[in-house]
Formats: sequence, structure tokens, C-alpha cells
Amino acid sequence: MLQKGATFKSQKRGVSHQWLRPGQQQPSSEQLSLKMHKAMNKELVTLTKKGSGAILEFVGKNLAKMNCINISTALHRAVRCALPGSSPCSVDEEPSHSGRAQLLSHHAFKKMLEVIKQKADVAMQVASARGKGMSGDADFPVQCISIVAWSCAMIQLYDAALLARLVDLACPHLHELKAYELTNLLWACAKLGTHYPQLYSAAADLMRKREEDYKPHCISLAVWAFATAGWKDTQLFQSFADEMCCKVGHLKPQEVCMTIWAFAQQWEIHHQLFNSICNMWVQGGTMNRFTPQEITDVAWAFATLRFSHASVSRLLAHAAVVNYKLFAPKQVAILLHSMASLEVTPQTMQTLFDLAADDIHRFQPAEIAMMTAASGKSCAHRNTVFGSDP
Repeated sequence: MLQKGATFKSQKRGVSHQWLRPGQQQPSSEQLSLKMHKAMNKELVTLTKKGSGAILEFVGKNLAKMNCINISTALHRAVRCALPGSSPCSVDEEPSHSGRAQLLSHHAFKKMLEVIKQKADVAMQVASARGKGMSGDADFPVQCISIVAWSCAMIQLYDAALLARLVDLACPHLHELKAYELTNLLWACAKLGTHYPQLYSAAADLMRKREEDYKPHCISLAVWAFATAGWKDTQLFQSFADEMCCKVGHLKPQEVCMTIWAFAQQWEIHHQLFNSICNMWVQGGTMNRFTPQEITDVAWAFATLRFSHASVSRLLAHAAVVNYKLFAPKQVAILLHSMASLEVTPQTMQTLFDLAADDIHRFQPAEIAMMTAASGKSCAHRNTVFGSDP
């Protein structure tokens, strides 16, 4: 029985009936669409617990109804599930081969990438039309661009045309991004080996004018991205260093190493920051958690900048001796060449050269030449890494 004053409105077949009170309007198509897309995002978050397969199955069934936010969420969640434990800080690590292969071969993943390209193309057309005084409704939110770029970088999926289009769409709207979204975008483009001057220029201008402090994680990603892309900005690097000095205790080992490597790559040094980091390492004993690549990067950075810290140099050398078998030949060569310029005891250097000499067959001629030069510089009584005296 109808309540007094209520009316009954029948909708299209297949849609549930609704009771409408006097003055109550039927939800607009935009409101219904927004509700549907919010529900999709909620479902994608829930499916994360079941893995990338469940997410891609959902995509396969619903892709035609998904908007840019839904698609970028699905892409991000699928990548995170397929590459457990990965993070942007793992700049030198290769993604899991099996996880990456499963994603790239999945039909729903392929289709999702195609739709992303289509939506990016349409968004560019709309942006162009708006530039001529027209309007459109096919926006590609800049936050979604950051997520898509990050996801592609995590699985090392390089699509030059897509990335160029995303960067073109993003540059006019970088101010709409939060710090982590902006630095993730910069990191992704640098990680994929793409160099977009307009992106780095716009981002640097924005960061120099920043009014809020960046978290240490964001700073480490930003300086690494700028250094990798070869974008020189002394003022920005020095301001980041000033900001980071009191935050070094919040950095993870790989974030510290990324930061030091980036400053060396740019030939920038900030003594207060570097000393703060070194004191933290000496007092906290965190260097035992460093990977061979991180040990190598720090040694190379100190040698490149001619920065000296005796205690840290000894810690680096000790860590290299203890973990020598984990080092790749190229890392050993760079490490020895760098440590020859640092404050490392002759005995420790001799131990490292002896270890290298014991498996000299692993090294390429250029690596042997590098170690031979280092041997002559640090151990005057030896002219090769083979252990023979002159």
C-alpha cells in the first residue's frame, strides 16, 4: 500500500523500481554513473586480497564501463599484486620475471592498455579543443596519469608514444598533484629512460616554490629522478638537502643511497646533509642492511665528490669484505676503484684485491683494467690484481 503522498515510478526494464517522495527527483545519469564508478573502485580494492588474477578477471568483464579512475586503480592494484615487495626505491632491481610475464600476457591486461591509449588520445583531442575555446568531457585526471606511469615503470613497460602523450597531458596540471604523486611521475619517467625537458622544467619550477615540506621518501625519489634524467638544478638540490638534514633518521637505507648517488651524479655536495647521514650510519649500525649495489653506489658517490668520512669508509670496506660473494663483477671493479680514493686501511684493501684475484676469470678486460689502476693507486707494492709483486 502506498504511503500518503508517495508515488511509484517505474524505470527501464532490468533496473530496480524506486519509491519517490513528493519533490524528490530521479537521480541524474551523472549521479548514477558516479555511484557505479565508486562501487567499481571499492570492488577493485577488495579484489586486491585475491591477487592480480581476480582483478584482471573483473577488468575483463567490466572494462567497457570503467572510467579512467577505475582503470588506473585496476592497473596499479594488478601490478602491486604481481610484484609483491617491490617499491620505487628498488631502482636497480629487475621486476619478478614470472609476475611481469603473467601480467603482460593476460588478455585483459592487454585490452586495458589499449583502452588507456584510447582515452589518452581522446583527452588530448579534448584538451586541444578547449585550447580553442571549446569544451569537452573526456578528461584524463592527472592523478591517473601518475598512477599509470608508475605502474608501467614498475613492470618496465616502455611505450614511447603512450608516455609522451601522458606527459603532454600532465604538464599543465602538475600543480594539482600531491608531492608523492608528482615524485612518482618523475621517478617513473626517469626509470623508463625517457627524458622530457618540459616535465622536469615544470616540476622543478613547482618544487622550488613549494610551501609545504616534502617527506624524505619523496625527496629521495625526486633527486634520483632529476639526476637520472640529467636535469641540473643546483638551487632545488640545495633546498632539498636543507630540508632533509633533520629527517635522515626517517629514511630507509635504499632512500639514503639513492639521495647520495643523485647528488654525486649532479656533482652537488651538501656537507651538513652528508655528515648527518654518515653520523647516522656510524651510530645506528644500519650499513649491515645495505645491498651490494647500495654499498657500491655510496663508495662511488663519496669518491666522485671527494667527500671523506673515515669511519664510514671503514664500514663500507668491511661490508664489502663480508659480503664479497654477493657482488657482481662490475660492482667489484667500481667498488675497488672508488675505495682507492677513500680512507680505507691498506690491509682491508689488500683483502679485497686478493678476493678479486681469486676469481679473476669472472671479470671483463675493462673491469680488470679498472681494478689494476686502483691497485696501483692504493697498494703501491702491487701493480696488478693478481697478487704479484713488481
